[in-house]
Amino acid sequence: MTDTTPKATFTNSSGIDYNSDAFNVEDLVLPDGVEIEILAPGAGRESATMPEATEPVELQCSECDFTTLSEMGMKRHRSNQHSTPSVTEVEMFNATPQQLRKDTPGEPGTYRPHDVEPHKISIIGFTNGRLEADWGDKTPGVEVWGLNNLHMMEDIDWDRCERWFDVHATETIGVGDNTGHVDWLAKQTERVIYMKTPNPEIVGSVRFPHESIVAAYGGVRYWTNSISWMLGLAGLEMRDSLDVYVKWLRDAQVIRDNGDDPTEVLGPRPPHPEIGVFGVDMAQETEYGAQRPSCEWIIGLLTGLGYKITIGNSSDLLKTAALYGIEDDGPMQQMLKLRQVEARKEIDSLAVQRSQIVNQLGQLDGRVAYLNGNFAEQEYWLNRWSMPGIDRKTASLSSQDAVPEPTS
Repeated sequence: MTDTTPKATFTNSSGIDYNSDAFNVEDLVLPDGVEIEILAPGAGRESATMPEATEPVELQCSECDFTTLSEMGMKRHRSNQHSTPSVTEVEMFNATPQQLRKDTPGEPGTYRPHDVEPHKISIIGFTNGRLEADWGDKTPGVEVWGLNNLHMMEDIDWDRCERWFDVHATETIGVGDNTGHVDWLAKQTERVIYMKTPNPEIVGSVRFPHESIVAAYGGVRYWTNSISWMLGLAGLEMRDSLDVYVKWLRDAQVIRDNGDDPTEVLGPRPPHPEIGVFGVDMAQETEYGAQRPSCEWIIGLLTGLGYKITIGNSSDLLKTAALYGIEDDGPMQQMLKLRQVEARKEIDSLAVQRSQIVNQLGQLDGRVAYLNGNFAEQEYWLNRWSMPGIDRKTASLSSQDAVPEPTS
């Protein structure tokens, strides 16, 4: 008869004498109906049957020369290379912005400005850090994304941006100084424009996939600004590129462990999918400082997923003075302290100059007061001992006429 009594199993693999005073089995408190079963050294998990290690088997595609050591890799290859796409998929791949707006309203993966999936996306903001982006790289799969009325900046060729975003409420777009913004959007017939609600007057407009992005990142509702939404979409757009990159690294490690060159078996390493953020400072003292945590949250998720994240040097994103607990005087803290020293020197120098100027002003005030007093005194004597208002020439002639000529 099989013993069905629950047992708490301990494996004596560490050499502990369970019968000694150091370990008294009877002192253990266990749930009612549970017995203790002590296994000898080598029993339990250590004695479990493990499959013997085998050499990886190279798999050959039956329809082409492709080979791989991974069954998953072979399934992905056959799905990507030898499955016949539906008519809808073909039309979606070659869709114009107008067709996208009608058939696939902004869902991730439905718009490709190049013939390949993106592997590098740069998100551009309004501050001068936007100039740090690699605007000259026009390699297929490298995209630049702009937003709002950023096209009014004249120092950048905005035709380089494959996608544009303005996810604000429709009634707020084009208000105030942005009247030219709507006109510009309406002229973008070859560029997809993500909006909260597609505008019939903006032929390239498609609906931004808010719901898909929220669902893809665990249903978390922490999207406080346009940049966060764009980062979330960038992560979804490059999922396949990231899968290909990670799979290559894993397969390459197996091949390398066998003493072979991964590039000879797998081909060149695919690019590491990268998301860049430039011109998005979100300094703490500005109104955008409150939006910074949301951006850093999604950047953290994307980093954990395996994306390469590049932040502009002028941005406050992912910046701290020092690493807590291990750096008392980190590089950024040293820089800030140096700036404080330089600022204090300049303040002290300006204070000395101000003091000198104040003294000079005091001397000038004294001189002005002296001259005013002197002027008043001269005015007094002019009024007291002279006859102001009299024409002295006329008065002189009159006096001469009044004097009688002397007799001979």
